[in-house]
Parts: sequence; structure tokens; C-alpha cells
Amino acid sequence: LFQKANEKIRKVKVPRYDRSNVKKGIVFCGCCGKRLELHKTKRPYYLCKQKDMVAESACNQLRIEKAVIEETVWNVWKLHCSLFQKQSPDKVYAKQMEQLLKKQQELNLQLNRIPLEKMRLYERFREGELASSVFLNEKEILVKKEEEVRKNYERVTSQSAELEKKAKNCESIVGFMKKYRKLEGSMDEFMQEMVEKVIVYEDNRLEIVWRYGDEFGEIV
Repeated sequence: LFQKANEKIRKVKVPRYDRSNVKKGIVFCGCCGKRLELHKTKRPYYLCKQKDMVAESACNQLRIEKAVIEETVWNVWKLHCSLFQKQSPDKVYAKQMEQLLKKQQELNLQLNRIPLEKMRLYERFREGELASSVFLNEKEILVKKEEEVRKNYERVTSQSAELEKKAKNCESIVGFMKKYRKLEGSMDEFMQEMVEKVIVYEDNRLEIVWRYGDEFGEIV
């Protein structure tokens, strides 16, 4: 009887904890902010490490299957892909870049005109057409105008550089869309590459933080 009991105990499968995702920091608790642990059972599920440590904590109610997270992430990804295709990101960025370059050219022309305006103002003063007080006042106005135009020019130049960076990132996303049009490889690999983190709340509501969130928001 003792031997049979030992054999039965050895046959019982003890749930294992998969800490690979914990180290990579993908799945987090929406209650306490800590990473979740994946219990590798027949139907793998996540629990918070804080579970049962604090009485009546919302973390105690948190339990979600890994398959639910993966299915939700994949469905949202497919939705994003369809929106990207409808919006044609390259055309959106091209139009924005065209507007910024046009504004940049206009500001550059203004910057080039201001020194000429200063020179004409000085010539009028030298020829006695303007009183000293009027000349100084007009000169101060031109100086302030030049500073304002220069600031706007620098701001638009910075926006152009940022937009160019986003356009390149968007090209990368299009590449990922082609790569993950169908999930042929590992779901874990897809999530590590495309998802910054998944936050799980006690009502099993999910918040997905994508690695390309800024670019997606610009497009849609």
C-alpha cells in the first residue's frame, strides 16, 4: 500500500512556473503593477505574485489564461493592420512632410528679407527721413520679428526631422505587417517583438502597450 501511494504521488503533475515571460517583463498586474507569473498547466494561466499576501486585495481576484491574452493581442493586431492599410501611412506622412517643407521655405524667405529691411531702415535714417526715436523703435520691432521667425524656423525644422523618423518607423511597421500577416511562428516571439507590455486588471480587462503606439496614433 505504501509503494502504491508513492507511485500515485509521483504521477501527480505539479504545476510549474514559467518565469521566462516574467524576466522579459511582458505581462503585468493592473492592481499592484508587478509582473505576473505564468502557471504552466494543461491550460496555462497567469496569477499575480502578490496573490493572498494581502487580504481583500484586488490581486487575489486576478486570474487569466494565457490563451485569452494571446487571442486578444492577435485580434487587436489584425485590426491595426486593417486600419494601416486603409490609411496608407506613407501618403499621410508624405502630405505632412510637404506641408512642413512649404512652411520651412516661407520662414526661410522671411529670414532672408529681414536683413534687407534693416538696411533700408538704416538708409532712411541716415538720409534724414526718420527721427532717431522712430529708427530705434522700428529697429527693435525688426529684431523681435527676426527672433520669432528664427524660432519658428527651428521648430518646423525639428518637426520635419521628427516626422522623417516616424516615417522610417512606419516603414518598419509595414514590414512587420508583412512578416506577421499570418501567425506562422511562435506567438511568444510575436509578442516579444511587437508588444511592450500587457496589463491585466482584476476584471480580466486588458491594456496592450504596443511598441509602435506613437506611429499608430499619428496615422489613425
